[in-house]
Amino acid sequence: MQKNKYIYIIIILFLIIFSTLIYLYSYNSQEYKDDHQHKVIKLLPTYKTHTISIGTSEKLWDEKEIGYGYIDVNLWGLKGFERDFNGSLELKIDEQGILELNSNLILDQIRLREWNVVAYPEIIYGMKPWSDNTKRNMSSHLVLPMKISELKQIHVLVDYLVYNSSTSINMAFDIWILRSDELRQPREGDVELMIWLYRGGAETPRPAGEKIGIYTTDLMYNGKILKTNFYIWVSRNIGNGWSYIAYVIENPIRGGEVVLNLNNFIRDAIRILGLDPANYYLYSIELGFELFYNAHINVNAFISKYWLIIDSQNLEELKNLSIYSNKLVAWITPWGYKVDPKEFNKNFTPGVVVAYDADCGLCSTSLIEWFNISLILVKDFLNDKEKAVFINLFSEKYYPIWTWRGHLNKITINEDILKNLKIVIGKGQNIFIGFSELSNCINDQGCTKDLVEAYERIRREFPLARLYYYGSWGEDPDKIIKLKDLLNLSLIGIDIWSYEYENNRIYINKEIVYKLKKLIESIPNENLFIGEIGLRLDDKEAYIEPWNLNRPISYNEKIDEIYYSQIFEQLINLRLESIFLGIWSWNDGSYAIMKDKNVQDVITYYAEKLKIIKIMRQSLNTAFISAKTTTSVNIFAKEVSSESFITYGRKASWSQTEISSETILIIIFSTMLLLIIFFYLKKR
Repeated sequence: MQKNKYIYIIIILFLIIFSTLIYLYSYNSQEYKDDHQHKVIKLLPTYKTHTISIGTSEKLWDEKEIGYGYIDVNLWGLKGFERDFNGSLELKIDEQGILELNSNLILDQIRLREWNVVAYPEIIYGMKPWSDNTKRNMSSHLVLPMKISELKQIHVLVDYLVYNSSTSINMAFDIWILRSDELRQPREGDVELMIWLYRGGAETPRPAGEKIGIYTTDLMYNGKILKTNFYIWVSRNIGNGWSYIAYVIENPIRGGEVVLNLNNFIRDAIRILGLDPANYYLYSIELGFELFYNAHINVNAFISKYWLIIDSQNLEELKNLSIYSNKLVAWITPWGYKVDPKEFNKNFTPGVVVAYDADCGLCSTSLIEWFNISLILVKDFLNDKEKAVFINLFSEKYYPIWTWRGHLNKITINEDILKNLKIVIGKGQNIFIGFSELSNCINDQGCTKDLVEAYERIRREFPLARLYYYGSWGEDPDKIIKLKDLLNLSLIGIDIWSYEYENNRIYINKEIVYKLKKLIESIPNENLFIGEIGLRLDDKEAYIEPWNLNRPISYNEKIDEIYYSQIFEQLINLRLESIFLGIWSWNDGSYAIMKDKNVQDVITYYAEKLKIIKIMRQSLNTAFISAKTTTSVNIFAKEVSSESFITYGRKASWSQTEISSETILIIIFSTMLLLIIFFYLKKR
């Protein structure tokens, strides 16, 4: 009986230790170091999926922990009006770990000015004034409060979207700087610092105070470093007497990936207000959406990524953290050689072809099999949550015979495709998705209208996805540019499937060169997408009808390396740096580069020269561990209906990690304790 008692004690101890380790691992998932040894605190996406903060007339605040951060609806501007409004505001962490804001507030019984802020739904890091600050979880990389004079370099990376808003809105940081490190509310002498990245909605809101000047600093937007102007607004007596200073971006960014240095703004604010940094402390870093008064407030917005990056000295060395860091796409087809994502060359970004019939969708066994393959590839590549994945929608004729999409005067969106893609890619974070080579459609007014509707449908289904279109070399650049302006596409371009051969060199067709130059006259290099470079491998005559698989091959094993070198040298001469570029293809038969390491090396060598990639010569020093929700796809490709051709399940997966020193000590201590108890029982 006594021995059973000790056995029960061991079991209880084991369960306690195991639970503690799971808890610690969950927090470790929010910290890691990249290959520049920056300390990264990942607030979003978070492992705390399905966490919801809800604000109503009965509850104006509803703070919820999401790891090292907290979310709160923060309806502070409606205090005193609890009986006068209806509806609700919700902050929700979805199954992908991203934050979504939805509001349906009815305030028509309240009389406020249009500049009155009614809510600031937000993410909080640190010791927010007015909150219960006794239970704050923070990373050891950044413990607040911290004296301004001792503050580490803090860069923030945030990927967000203000999808729609019926009221005036901003997207802004709210940073509290107090004169002491005691836990209290702000008062005279303290500082509230805001950084507005977006303002818009029903009307353009303005901050409190007066505009006193312009501050110019570097900011990285969608992977490109830009000199950016911020208007400075100051009010030296607000609330309980604290000073308010706001930096309002000159050109508002409604959505995208933004990286900026918080220290630059803090230093400038301290300078303007004439304060001594040795006497002030950074208390909290808050990020959210200020909602201004309107009778009806309907807002939908997202934050898909939010990181605090510690000890980085400049934006240039942070480019590798952007999903725009690798612009070299290798297209993977479902009908080509089998692809193992683990063996995919990490210097390329995966691009997955999703093929379906323009009339009947997934109406054959082969199309169903192809779609399952594509879906699994997308899911597997998305397991690396830091990298982008391209999806190319091939709306072609496959049944009863194949017709290239460029010859069709119609474009369709298949409901089964959308439904199942949505399960895998969620709202489209880290996804680039679009159509390509719709030559006849672009020249047909009715089909172009259908194409616009197709893109708008994709945007509704996947609001966080980046949209692109690239045409075949025969398409009119002006029509492609018009499509970009109409739909606000992230990337546009053409592909390269036509060449000339002179003086023992291969050249890009002159008409294509002309069209590339015309595109670059209208858009920045960063928005240009050469969707495909196509060459048959090991073919001395690859420049002759490169799309024609029926041509006999004039075999030369090394010639493709030479041809790719010559094409890239021409792109360099055309100064097409920092563009997006696709290679056809990774695994498609005669074009497949997956088994030719020499060709891959040539492509990546020149891609780095074009500033399209930075070659990964070493892996990250550490990875991180997290309980990730992924989608498992069960394939069955026999005769099934198009309404129920695929099923899904959920599973949790674990990735490798660097275990913290605290965790190691707990493991050692726990092991020793269990061993002591074991030997004690054995001795008895």
